[in-house]
Amino acid sequence: MIKEKTEKNDWQFVFLSADLAAIRDARTVGIHADAVLLFEKSGKGSTAAWSSLSERTSDYRSARKKKIGFDPGDRKHPEDPEKKRA
Repeated sequence: MIKEKTEKNDWQFVFLSADLAAIRDARTVGIHADAVLLFEKSGKGSTAAWSSLSERTSDYRSARKKKIGFDPGDRKHPEDPEKKRA
């Protein structure tokens, strides 16, 4: 369903998690790697993740970006697999 909504209806999905295994699961079900963010299991980590999502959503809504996705500055968790690729 994610692939169908993304391709046919131009929906965007993001996935935030404090669990590295869940991040792999999100990618397995079709959520693009750029839209997946691992955050630290703490109040600080949660706050940072929601702040990043808010900023990326604002970028998209104001047409500064063509899609919602996280950038290297959002990837502060040392175990984030996308941090190494960024």
